Amino acid sequence: MKTSDSGFGMQTIVSLLKLRPTLIRGNASEIMAVAGAAGATTRGVDSTAATSDALASGKKLAQEYGCIVGISGADDLVSIFANASRDFKLRD
Repeated sequence: MKTSDSGFGMQTIVSLLKLRPTLIRGNASEIMAVAGAAGATTRGVDSTAATSDALASGKKLAQEYGCIVGISGADDLVSIFANASRDFKLRD
């Protein structure tokens, strides 16, 4: 489901978030859009933002939903929130 879809796509994502997922994964622009970050845009399946740009949005989602958030890109980032926060940067 692309976050750039008009109306229906974002409504579906909001409905799915109410189910309290254990994992949320997307590119930087998608994670920022889902988190409601200002100026978040996507370009098809490509992100218009770097993974580091989406770290705050990933942390927000992880904390709000108590889940793992994976942000894909040139460097993949994983945010885990439980009793303590942890961020990991993964490289190919």
